[in-house]
Amino acid sequence: TELPYQVNKAKLLTKIASLRDEKKELLGGISEITDESDRNGMRAVIKVKKDADAEKILAALYKYSDLETTFGINMVAIADGKPQQLGLLDVIRHYVAYQREVVLRRTRFDLAQAKERCHILEGLIIAVRNIDEVIEIIKTSESVPVARTRLRQAFDLSERQAQAILDLRLARLTKLEIFKLEQELEELKSSSPNSPPSSRAKNCRCRWCRKNCARSKNSTRASAAASWFWTRTRSRWKSLTTSAPPCPACSCIRRRTR
Repeated sequence: TELPYQVNKAKLLTKIASLRDEKKELLGGISEITDESDRNGMRAVIKVKKDADAEKILAALYKYSDLETTFGINMVAIADGKPQQLGLLDVIRHYVAYQREVVLRRTRFDLAQAKERCHILEGLIIAVRNIDEVIEIIKTSESVPVARTRLRQAFDLSERQAQAILDLRLARLTKLEIFKLEQELEELKSSSPNSPPSSRAKNCRCRWCRKNCARSKNSTRASAAASWFWTRTRSRWKSLTTSAPPCPACSCIRRRTR
């Protein structure tokens, strides 16, 4: 329980004490009013006599004191690019839409960062697998731009990948570091929403994935069926508003049972 908006605690307790003296037939059962507030929080205690009716006293306090108040709110906000006076439901609707946009933007940003990191890791893995040729190209190049251009031509790399290879430390050429690069790339690809359903459905618990993954370990037909199902249900999910959230592994639709 807390005090109403813009109600001062000291004035409220003083008002209750004066009401106890004015309305003894209603509030005569109040024996003590104490303020027990400290640095840990605010606390006001109203003690009643043993033979008093606490419910009636509480109802009288709600009626005659500021223990219960009403106040008006001018709910004018900028919505859809212009100031509008909104109701409570409209405010909640705009707030939910804003939070949804925030989540979408954050997710798109994280996805772009993951794709960028995958792109760099693919170039680094190409370099460490052809490290002798890469070192030879760098040693025989006259400058950094020339080395970057020759790397791009030799391994069909992008400019960012070639620059990442030039910035690669020699310590990253150990077998352990190469394994870490490949493991990081695999984790990024498996967590991407555009990854194949076969890799995302390995740990899926939905009935469709369990049945079809067990059946399609060595079957290309089932793999194609899984790809078709995943693509089809992703498009259906956008138009369904009464369905349950999609499966986190394969995005298949799990309808609510009524």
